[in-house]
Amino acid sequence: NHFYVAADNKILKYDLNSYELLLEKELEGVRNLAINNEKLYVSRGDYDPKTFGPILFESYFQVYNKNDLSLINSIDTINGPKWSTQDIAIHNNLIYVTINNGFEWGNEKGFVGVINGDSDEYLWEIDLGENGKNPDNLMIKDNYLITVNNKDWSGSSISRISLINDEVVTEDLSELSTGCGTSTLRGDYLNYQISGGDSLYKFDFE
Repeated sequence: NHFYVAADNKILKYDLNSYELLLEKELEGVRNLAINNEKLYVSRGDYDPKTFGPILFESYFQVYNKNDLSLINSIDTINGPKWSTQDIAIHNNLIYVTINNGFEWGNEKGFVGVINGDSDEYLWEIDLGENGKNPDNLMIKDNYLITVNNKDWSGSSISRISLINDEVVTEDLSELSTGCGTSTLRGDYLNYQISGGDSLYKFDFE
């Protein structure tokens, strides 16, 4: 009956039918949102508009109550992601989040963090390797997590992570960057767009 919006420095909760704004929560650097049971998961990352360097947060992944937007858990950089996070996916009560450090030019990271959906414990990280840096979109297809990676912005790749054993296979998509958020699953295919381009590409998983 509700939908939620990440709006750069706020989390907004709306009535699904009337579009009435019900609640808002100030949160600098909010990126993506995902819901699991009564919890709202939030990824974080941002840059300083004056220095164009990254804003350093004490926590890059937080958990809120979806009903009243109260903070349940803030996973700090000692026990959780040490760099900015982006997309979130949920499978079998495990919460997956991409860690890309995408706001620090030249120091991009390539990990997927795994969180327990009951305890909010940060369990482990999956390393996407040198060719899987800067993951942006995160999707689930069959028994795989799919990430679309911008690497160092000079090219892009796609990583398939087995949900059974965390094995990672990464393939290059293009010598140009796919940019931010420009990919989606469509049946047996991945549609994606090159940053600044006007053509839509299709990747065949088979």
